[in-house]
Amino acid sequence: MEASQKFIEFHFTDLYYTSKTEQGNPNLLPENAVYAEVGYQYQNKGILAKFSGFYRDSNDAIDWIKNSLQDPVWYSRNIGNKETKGIEVEIDHKVFDWMKYTLGYTYIDNKLKDINDLNPRYALDNLKHQFVAKLQTKFLKYFTNELVYRYNDRVNLGSYHLLDEKLSFNKKDFFSVCINQQRD
Repeated sequence: MEASQKFIEFHFTDLYYTSKTEQGNPNLLPENAVYAEVGYQYQNKGILAKFSGFYRDSNDAIDWIKNSLQDPVWYSRNIGNKETKGIEVEIDHKVFDWMKYTLGYTYIDNKLKDINDLNPRYALDNLKHQFVAKLQTKFLKYFTNELVYRYNDRVNLGSYHLLDEKLSFNKKDFFSVCINQQRD
């Protein structure tokens, strides 16, 4: 279990950066948040299972906004209050010495409070659902193959699938080679 109060530091970009498409704001208020997380973990010889829930309440959240959708410039502003809550679940199972799999799921519920029709750049660009399945196999003493499938569902960008494949050769004290392929 964890609980904390956090003060988020400004970035130079948030305060002072200026370009044709972005305008910093030296009058920003510091963002602060209360964060809590509770979790449970179970482990035996071949299985590791984890579950956690989290909550974050942010005040004076900082983001880049447009005054209208037609405005070409993003402005750094305090956009209001943001509430984030969610869960994470993961199971890792070693089936054999040469094979293991991992399954994981994350759910995030992000709500903006009192933002008064602003058009934020990042505040709602988060995952809503993510499912990850990974299969790892070891063979011929020095080789490892890892196949990872991801389903991502973002709040404003819809859902998409990713498939990663990684083949590695690793001989300790000699050399290591990795080939990684990603498909969406």
